[in-house]
Amino acid sequence: MALRTLAKGIMDHATSQRTPESLKVLRRSFAGKNEPPVYVVFGAAGAVGSDLVGRLVAQPGATVFASDRDTSALDNLKDAHVVPADTLDHEAVAGVIAKAAEQHGRVDGVASCVGSMLIKPAHLTSTDEFMDLVRMNALSAFHILKGSVGPMMSSGGGSIVLCSSSIAHRGTANHEALAAAKGAVSSLALSAASTYSPHNIRVNVCVPGVIEAKMTEKLTESSDARDASERMIALGRLGMPGDVGRALEFLLHPNNAYITGTFLHVDGGLGSMAPARAGDSKTVKQN
Repeated sequence: MALRTLAKGIMDHATSQRTPESLKVLRRSFAGKNEPPVYVVFGAAGAVGSDLVGRLVAQPGATVFASDRDTSALDNLKDAHVVPADTLDHEAVAGVIAKAAEQHGRVDGVASCVGSMLIKPAHLTSTDEFMDLVRMNALSAFHILKGSVGPMMSSGGGSIVLCSSSIAHRGTANHEALAAAKGAVSSLALSAASTYSPHNIRVNVCVPGVIEAKMTEKLTESSDARDASERMIALGRLGMPGDVGRALEFLLHPNNAYITGTFLHVDGGLGSMAPARAGDSKTVKQN
């Protein structure tokens, strides 16, 4: 009886959040809007972010606001509205999203391609190094989420996509600080997906593996280092920025408006399986 009463209370609360008028707004959902989409991409100057911006501006009629603290690299982004901002500054992040919302009446999708990495065991990682990772990854994601939900609640919903890492979903030696920071991003998104679902706001996570980019140069600077990285991956190769860009576009796109609270792993199997190799006893034979 107590459980039944509790369940009824939760349902009543959820229903109270959706008045008849707000239900009309939600029925005019992101998937049903006739207007071209409005997107904001943070970390737009990086390999993945710039790839995503290119894909989004190619959508018919789409408007894309591209933001990064690296202002010099932003000049290379074509057909996007460039708005510099440091994601460690909440007011700056909120200002970018607010600018898009003020100019177009809404923001349909926001993506975070912000991140940093560190490969060190815990006993060699300083507190400052740990906190820098947490700030750049988890705090940036929090600022982007916090700045997005207000405008989206006012306009009938939208999509938010954060980037975590396969390191946060499997035990990997010498990645304790990075795993903690990226794990915080994953947990943040999952909780937010629940919190803001009554407002038709979808929150999902892209989970990349090892991607060819400036950030991962140390993993590919020698043939031995590259080989070691590739041998960890079931598909036997590193990912490309476009692999992640396509996944982010998929999660942002209005056609996929029934997906929320999901982790889309783009890691070649790194986070979920042990690789089989030609000649291994467990490798499936062709004949």
